[in-house]
Amino acid sequence: MLVVRLSEDDNIHIIELAGKARVIIKNGEVVEVGEPLVKSCPLWRDLFKLETFTKEFILDRVQHVMIDKRGLFTERRTFELLPEVDFGVSEMMMNACEDGLIDVAVEVSDGAGTVIVGDPELIEGIAGQIPGVVKASPIKKVIDRLEAGGAVVLDPATAKIDQVEGVGRAIELGYKKIGVSVIRAEDAKRLRELEEETGSEITIFAVHTTGLTKAEVEAMAEHVDIITACASESIREIAGKQALIQIGTKIPLFALTKRGKRIILNRAMHIDKKLLIKGEDLPFRSDTEPYPLSE
Repeated sequence: MLVVRLSEDDNIHIIELAGKARVIIKNGEVVEVGEPLVKSCPLWRDLFKLETFTKEFILDRVQHVMIDKRGLFTERRTFELLPEVDFGVSEMMMNACEDGLIDVAVEVSDGAGTVIVGDPELIEGIAGQIPGVVKASPIKKVIDRLEAGGAVVLDPATAKIDQVEGVGRAIELGYKKIGVSVIRAEDAKRLRELEEETGSEITIFAVHTTGLTKAEVEAMAEHVDIITACASESIREIAGKQALIQIGTKIPLFALTKRGKRIILNRAMHIDKKLLIKGEDLPFRSDTEPYPLSE
């Protein structure tokens, strides 16, 4: 169990990345790196020629690239656009917002927690740079930049992460079509209830799913529109069999509803490269997947 001493003045962020290793960042410095749950990943291998995740690599990546170079988790945080991922969740939300499929996105930002964002470029600028944020601390300059860009920070005083409450706030603000990222099955269930109660249209993206139990995956598959498989065997089998469309094979992305399928196909319209779309029984498995897959 990771334990870090805190004070009222500390800026603490807890993130998970690179095989779902948990990393604690205190006042802009990495202070602890946990063991990766996954040992190797084909995407990281392709990008960095990295055969096996190590604590040394993760420390270097977070400290020298994310923090020192890009200013994440600090007052230097900017929201510039980086090269896009073909079918990343933030990219899909950005294009969906551009094309009127959603009005706003409810995301998580370092330095601010849950945020409600209606500017397509800011949607991508926030989420296109960060891994899974488990805990955030408020950073006033970051919050000021977000608010100057039209974003609404759910709780500027604490940088609380609460996606259900964030969607509720978006509905109170008058938005009808809302995209939201979630990591917990209970949040997805509550959001579907909120959709029914309010008559809103909530597009739910399940992200950062490595380590979910089979029961959690079953619950996710019942409620979400799009789910990333990450390093989960259950998602490949349970969600994959229900999917209307699959994107990719190494780290598949599945649309489980027509709304989700529309979001994915809309993203495809914005990708300049050639794409292969082929009818197939799903899930379509690759012989190159993360190792080991979780339940």
